[in-house]
Amino acid sequence: MFNRVVRALRGSNDKQTNRDANADRWTIDNPHVGSHVDSLSHFTEAAEKITHLRRQDRYEEAEAVLKWCLNQAARDQEVTKPPAGYYKQLAILYRKQDRYEDEVELIEHYIKTAPNPREDLVERLERAKSLIDCTQ
Repeated sequence: MFNRVVRALRGSNDKQTNRDANADRWTIDNPHVGSHVDSLSHFTEAAEKITHLRRQDRYEEAEAVLKWCLNQAARDQEVTKPPAGYYKQLAILYRKQDRYEDEVELIEHYIKTAPNPREDLVERLERAKSLIDCTQ
């Protein structure tokens, strides 16, 4: 709330313009995502559901919930940096499914939008790129 007031007083909405442009970056194409997120009031409440789905090897549903979280974070004016934890969880899902290109695209997007990207995700990007090279 405070950050929103400060931005309004400054008259700057450049970050919001970028957020709007990236809000639907990770589209949700799973029809069952609603049953997992309907009870959530904020994307930060999804961690337990994601863990539960991953432990049950329900990767498609976990991916859909993670994408929903990333979209919600991109729209939230009070979020000042992308949620690295959700990006990492989605990258892990992609790697488990040998979806290295998706992993690279995801992490590159994170690095581009994060003011100070986490080192573990930068290293993960390098490893994913090397895995692509190994499979070709």
